Amino acid sequence: MAKRDYEVGYGKPPIATRFQKGKSGNPSGRPRGRRNLAATLLAVLNEPVMVTEQGRRKRMTKLEATFKQLVNRSIAGDLAATRLLVQLFPTIEKLLEDCAAGVLDGKPDQAVLAHLAARLGLDRNSTDKTEERNDASATAAS
Repeated sequence: MAKRDYEVGYGKPPIATRFQKGKSGNPSGRPRGRRNLAATLLAVLNEPVMVTEQGRRKRMTKLEATFKQLVNRSIAGDLAATRLLVQLFPTIEKLLEDCAAGVLDGKPDQAVLAHLAARLGLDRNSTDKTEERNDASATAAS
């Protein structure tokens, strides 16, 4: 047996069995950056696609193209498309109400919504807050 420089025991494993530097202790663990289903779907729907509209090529997201097709089919008399649009209305209304109420977490989103609300004259309080933000950003830029 080779002589050890230190005592082996609880919390002091032998040098030969310790983790090697630069190697993971869990090499077959969870892969990094794995997306869930919702994130994957959003990424795919936000991909750009070329669409020919009235003889002109136009670039838009797949989501926009899908909604355009859905609305166009509904207008053409497709009852299934109309039914799907009617089912989407409550979800869209809820999103718009949440935006107007300031439920969103992101401060940039809230600033944009407050500015839009002020432009539309929806809320006097948001106008004052938007002007304060604009004054503060102008002062910081100077």
